[in-house]
Amino acid sequence: MEVTPVTSEMAEPLPVDAALGGDEPAVAIRPGEMHELSFAGAIELLAAAESPSKQTRGHWITSLRSIGRYLDSPLSTIPARWIAVRIRVDKLHFTPLGCARQTLANHRSNVRAALKWLAGEHELPTRGAPLIPEWKRIWDSIPDRPTRGALSTLFRFCSARRIAPEAVTETVLDQVMRYRAETTALDASDKARRKMVRLWNQARERIDGWPEVTLGEPALVRHQGPSWDEFPQSIRAEIEGYLAGLTRVRKDEAGRRRKPAAATTIRVERARIVAAIRKAVMLGEPIHELVSFAALLTPRRARLILEAYAGREVGKTPVYAIDLARMFYKLAHASTHVAPSHRDELKEIWSLLQEERVGGLTPKNREIVRLVRSDKFVRDLNSLPRSLMTRARAAKSHAPVKAAALAQVAVAIEILRFAPVRMRNLCSIVIGTNYVKPAGPGEPALITFPHYDVKNRVNLDFPLTPETTAFIDEYIHEYRPVLLRGQNGDALFPGGGDSECKSTTTLSQQITDIIFKEIGRQITPHQFRHIAGALILRALPGNYEFVRRVLGHKNVQTTMNFYVGLETAEANARFSRLVSSLLT
Repeated sequence: MEVTPVTSEMAEPLPVDAALGGDEPAVAIRPGEMHELSFAGAIELLAAAESPSKQTRGHWITSLRSIGRYLDSPLSTIPARWIAVRIRVDKLHFTPLGCARQTLANHRSNVRAALKWLAGEHELPTRGAPLIPEWKRIWDSIPDRPTRGALSTLFRFCSARRIAPEAVTETVLDQVMRYRAETTALDASDKARRKMVRLWNQARERIDGWPEVTLGEPALVRHQGPSWDEFPQSIRAEIEGYLAGLTRVRKDEAGRRRKPAAATTIRVERARIVAAIRKAVMLGEPIHELVSFAALLTPRRARLILEAYAGREVGKTPVYAIDLARMFYKLAHASTHVAPSHRDELKEIWSLLQEERVGGLTPKNREIVRLVRSDKFVRDLNSLPRSLMTRARAAKSHAPVKAAALAQVAVAIEILRFAPVRMRNLCSIVIGTNYVKPAGPGEPALITFPHYDVKNRVNLDFPLTPETTAFIDEYIHEYRPVLLRGQNGDALFPGGGDSECKSTTTLSQQITDIIFKEIGRQITPHQFRHIAGALILRALPGNYEFVRRVLGHKNVQTTMNFYVGLETAEANARFSRLVSSLLT
């Protein structure tokens, strides 16, 4: 197979796009064709080569085919450049693929070696489509590698499509960033675009012969509007007073008693209030008039701010705008200076926006829930605690601290399987208080939380099986003493320093990391709650009361709001089986 650079004869020219402003026709890319060597072409070249040895080339060909199968893509669509496929290959995990860890590592190493050899043997470009002469001339004039790296996508995209350097416009840059987002793992955010534009414009000023084209930077949103020190002193004092009130027991706008807010909640509230004031000023409201919540929260100004955040598409109001409307009503309720009529209007605005809130799970959580339909995923997740404990036993004699940490994470995952509680409750389990054996030693244990320790103020009891009880007891007697480090507390997951319990952040990250490392899935401890709901509804469709009780929701409507759509997939699966049965 002969490898040739891209030429204008390789594709039909498109009519000149007036929006691009170029005199040269752009190149049409035929569906299913690539402008560079693919895995399929690489296999042909290796099969026909005389070196290296036949055995080595055989290993490389096998690995190219295997990695193509793992990527679930036709070999003809995978570029035969290591830089182009490295990120996708590095994301592969042996567990979902059903192969051994070392097998995947060997295939990765072989593919890398094969592509590196091909690049040197056939003088193939290592960075994508070859540069046409116009772009090659500019490329050679760039003195530093960082600038070349940042502009590489733009140069090669335009070369492949025969877009002249002088024809680069904002429209072309839009196409470049869209291509980058859809076909690569590279950053395609406004930040990446801003960097590309700045380097282009700087090169225009510094380098002779650079195209006389100036590109516009995406606007910086974060620093727009007045600074905190520019706010009127009176509203700053009112903001600080409101936030201080959140640290105490209080009654909310509905008259319900609320416990002190967490530090993170207070930081979010502060950021939203400041952002709302800045947005009002950006929209033309004089900063010197925003002297209080009453001045900020007039219905006219509230609508102005919310419309700016909500956008123009009906029915697609962002969650941020809906939450901001609720915060406006809360601020109006907390302030004695907001007129009752204004407060009622703010409540009406919030109610109308609330109707546009999309219920159910977030896309990330729905992705996790879909995995529950895979028996293999459920088996891998259920067997993980036992696998980790086996490794902890093997390491106990020569690495006791490492073994104890591994056993601790194994127990945390085992508990989440049978008791899908929130992270705060998991970390605060105390032996004898939350982990108890009502029938006495040697009997199955119970994980229990009184209502005042639970977010929804409901009592939670999770009876454990004898096997899980023995599993946790092994950790308590054999591994937990190593983690106490001289302390004498009863926390099931002891923390370091002055903390009796391990922090939620630390334990959560350890659980997420070990799950990803072992089974290749990014699962947080909180998502065990969604997995539990999906497992129940998969086995017992429509039994939301069962889900409510396991997850500790106060009313079944909350449960239905989250999980009512999960049965659609099960219904469609049953329909598929029905159709298949009619065809046999």
